[in-house]
Amino acid sequence: MSQPPAAPEREPGRRLFTALVVILLLSVGLVGYIAWSGLNPFRSPPTEVAELGQRVLVNYIGRFEDGRIFDTSLYSVAADDARYPKSVGFALRAESEYEPFNLTAGGTEAVPGFSQAVVGLEVGEEVTVSVPPELGYGYPSPEQIRTIPLREVLPLQYQTTIEAFLNRFGFYPQVGLVVRDNLRSWDLQVLALDEAMVTLLNKPVLGGTMTPYGNPAASPPRGWVATVESIDSSANNGTGEVVIRHLLDAADSYQILATDENGQERIVGVVDEAEGTFQFIAGDRKELQGRTLVFTITLVRVF
Repeated sequence: MSQPPAAPEREPGRRLFTALVVILLLSVGLVGYIAWSGLNPFRSPPTEVAELGQRVLVNYIGRFEDGRIFDTSLYSVAADDARYPKSVGFALRAESEYEPFNLTAGGTEAVPGFSQAVVGLEVGEEVTVSVPPELGYGYPSPEQIRTIPLREVLPLQYQTTIEAFLNRFGFYPQVGLVVRDNLRSWDLQVLALDEAMVTLLNKPVLGGTMTPYGNPAASPPRGWVATVESIDSSANNGTGEVVIRHLLDAADSYQILATDENGQERIVGVVDEAEGTFQFIAGDRKELQGRTLVFTITLVRVF
């Protein structure tokens, strides 16, 4: 009697099935592990936040309340005056000098209002903050502020030291010598001198215009326009007086730079038409002190 045919070999098929099941289980487990461990490439990475005391990089634009820019870390902003009008004290630097600001969040490298605004920012986040003088550059000291009447009375004759004359004009005075006073845009004549002092006569032109505290060498020229209202040679017991009118109004506040008689750069501060006065402010932070500053800050990196 013949034997029945042998059953087909099933072992290879079982092995393949088992292998597929194992691979499937491992894949499911690996995906679960990746999701659990935070390594899922489809998940957003953890957000980096600037914490107090951390080193960070930020980009910023500093403006006054009228929108004019006084400083920025972005060359594209610094070089574009059409879209980003600048303050009178703004100075464009080389492109290589513009880069993100490296500071400690909440630290002392920047004014408090700026530094405090960085704390809590996420990388890529932008914030705009208004910083009052108390959290900015403070206020100028009384010695830095000179208050000048818009209608100013000056002596026709006055005295100064020979040393001051030499420092100002670069040569020694001689009686009868006429020199140009660039601070007033009129001539001065040397009337008398002794061992230490020189007597000078202002020589304005009645009805003429002048540029007080101007600097002809600057580009653009600095100062503002004034007019000579009156000249009285008999006033003040014969020493005379000249009255000039400074043609400034409220719109000129913090808009004009000038150079004083000591060669120090100053800025025209508040022009108070009601009081008939204007401020003349000196100092390194003359444009920033006493003013509210508006900063737009973007967190670039957290270390």
